Amino acid sequence: VSLGDLLRGVLPAAEARAARRGGRAAVDAEPALPRVTADGVRLAEALALLLGAATDRVPDGGSVRVAAARAGGRVTLTLD
Repeated sequence: VSLGDLLRGVLPAAEARAARRGGRAAVDAEPALPRVTADGVRLAEALALLLGAATDRVPDGGSVRVAAARAGGRVTLTLD
């Protein structure tokens, strides 16, 4: 599965959720991330829940950013 594609797929819902509170949500994924072995549907659900929970917990006008980067032979996700 392409983690970058999954993140970009769940971003619109997170952006809308954050915008209702005057905030924003963003994804920063390296362009050449390796594919990951995972159930794409379940991973997308988990990412959507993660971003949704994060946007609910930021103060009004705040922002949430999830970054995906290569780290050695792995891909790491960071939520700010």
